[in-house]
Amino acid sequence: MDINNILTEKTDKLIGLIKQVDTLDVIGMVCVEFQLHYDGKDVFDTTKLISPFKQYIYLLNLLLSNPQTETNTSVDFETTYEEIKKLLNEIAQIYGLIFFPDDNEEVSDSWYKHRELAMPVFMNYFNTHSLPYEEQLIDRIQQWASPYDSVIIDKFGCTVNEFIDMYKYLVKILQKQLDDYQNGTENFFEKLLPAYKYFNKLIKNEKMNSDLAMQKTREVFPLDNLENPFTTIFFKINLNKFEEKFTHEKVMSFLNHFSVGREEREFYYYTESGPFDNKPIIKHENEYYIPISKQILHAFENQFFNAIEESNRRTSFFRNRDRKSEEKTLEIFKRLLGKNAEYFSSIYERPDSQNEHDLLIKTNKGTIYIIEVKASKFKEPFRNPDKAYERIKRDFKSDGGIQKAYDQAKRLYDLIIGQEVTNLYNQSGQLITTINSKEINDIYIICVTAENFGVIASNLSYLLEKEKSDRFPYAVNIFDLESIVEYLEFKKLSPNILNDYLDFRSRFQEKFIAFDELDIFGLFMSKPNIDQLIKADKIIVNHEYSDIFDEMYFTKLGIIKKPLKQKSTYKTVNKKRRKKIARASRRRNRKNK
Repeated sequence: MDINNILTEKTDKLIGLIKQVDTLDVIGMVCVEFQLHYDGKDVFDTTKLISPFKQYIYLLNLLLSNPQTETNTSVDFETTYEEIKKLLNEIAQIYGLIFFPDDNEEVSDSWYKHRELAMPVFMNYFNTHSLPYEEQLIDRIQQWASPYDSVIIDKFGCTVNEFIDMYKYLVKILQKQLDDYQNGTENFFEKLLPAYKYFNKLIKNEKMNSDLAMQKTREVFPLDNLENPFTTIFFKINLNKFEEKFTHEKVMSFLNHFSVGREEREFYYYTESGPFDNKPIIKHENEYYIPISKQILHAFENQFFNAIEESNRRTSFFRNRDRKSEEKTLEIFKRLLGKNAEYFSSIYERPDSQNEHDLLIKTNKGTIYIIEVKASKFKEPFRNPDKAYERIKRDFKSDGGIQKAYDQAKRLYDLIIGQEVTNLYNQSGQLITTINSKEINDIYIICVTAENFGVIASNLSYLLEKEKSDRFPYAVNIFDLESIVEYLEFKKLSPNILNDYLDFRSRFQEKFIAFDELDIFGLFMSKPNIDQLIKADKIIVNHEYSDIFDEMYFTKLGIIKKPLKQKSTYKTVNKKRRKKIARASRRRNRKNK
């Protein structure tokens, strides 16, 4: 099977369809399907896409890189759009075939080991978009970039907070337009329905012809002044309102740096960055449209952080990023534990400032959390499975990786349990706390990352080096950690549930196949059958378990409460079943060649 030829064939066909469709039709459909699914429907069910956020971005990147072709033939947009979505799914799935063997390829233990890790990391990286909530993204952008406003002003013309304020105001305008649209639609049908019923009654009961029936209906129901809501484009920026709030110069700085029009561009592959990634406001006939508002925040991240990294403030930026990540982690645990714990940041094992640790927490119930925070970027994986595996492994064990975080924390763990009294110091060499091992009930090692490391964090057994008898640490990104703590607060649950969850994660660490930590936490909160989990070789965690966080988020925003769907049962796979799946996959691959 020639994967590159198949990929090219599918992509060329997709581009051909995109060239036939109108810009606003696509923007409107994306906005409706992706943005407006708060009626209880799952976004995957609504869109029929494998990875809606990522696939819509790819679609919009292609749209902006391929102008509409002039033709005399009318195009059925809905039919064409369904074909487009079908091809989007097919293209996303093709990349998975990279990791299957060719006909004559030998499948060794190392071959399987490399692909067992490289495939989910690759597919997660390119199929999953950043998942934090809007508030989390805004907080990070402000904390990381605001200290470098001089760079941002010089490059973009406004401060970080000014850009954030403009974003918030735009979202407010769009929401008002959407509310007006929805209210107008309800009002339209409310007034139209009696007229429609009267018209049908004249035709059926009075046997009146349609022209006369329409004339009579218009006399009884004067609808000439009824405003048609369907002419309203609720995803268009109202420039007049925008400039009532902000100066023309600031508005133009915003639009010039974060908007783009549809024209011929060099963009082709699903795995590459395109125009919409960094400029998610679409300019069309001197008007501006926003299909996915949250992408503006991701564009802020990309453009602001890159600008600072390319400036002479680069080193300072990385130090600030690391410090803010540590401060955020401390803030999250203080929210959870409050006054029931003591908190120690930047502690040292020795008074001469040797062997530093980011955070140690002692609770009044004898629990200790040793927390190391890493803020380095998660690098893009290679397409070649063997090269991908080596890069993933190298980054995992780097100074900014999870292995390093574990090794640092484990050194302090061993020190504490290896002696009765352990003294810890601040950078000045002053004694700040003493730990008596006899007073400790449990010690947890937690590795917190600024970015989402996906499957290599959710299942540390792939790469983590540790003694067999040692318990697995817990690796989690800051956004997910914050969401878990926020959920416990929202449900008014005991902070002790976190310890139960850490025990659960460590116990089944080697079994999980999951891309999102919140899916695993959702599984834990569903009180699964522990005996079934113990017997399983692998546990495939369904994404619907994280719906509990959507429910929380929508409820807090005052949006109609999103009803939780009946969960699909998590899948447990034993070794015999895994071998059958692998053989079947190879047969399917050869059959399709």
